[in-house]
Amino acid sequence: MQSRQGYPDQPDVISHRRVAKNTKVTCIRVQYNPVQGADETAACLIRFEGEKRRLKYNETIRLAKNADLYLECLGGRPTECDAGLWLDGQ
Repeated sequence: MQSRQGYPDQPDVISHRRVAKNTKVTCIRVQYNPVQGADETAACLIRFEGEKRRLKYNETIRLAKNADLYLECLGGRPTECDAGLWLDGQ
């Protein structure tokens, strides 16, 4: 999943996908454009079933049930972020 936010004169892109129970969601990229040094405020924001979770780079959560999942980027400048989805058989 990919999202992009905060670009002048461009609409925000908020990624959406229906995912299955036990899906692992990992924030695999958070990047400011133009690329700058790391910033503690940059993160992936995952929304599902009325919950919001802020995931730092390389942080993972597992969803306890089927859900509509939304990915947004957090950061004070134009930001792009990616989340990887893996179905866990447990």
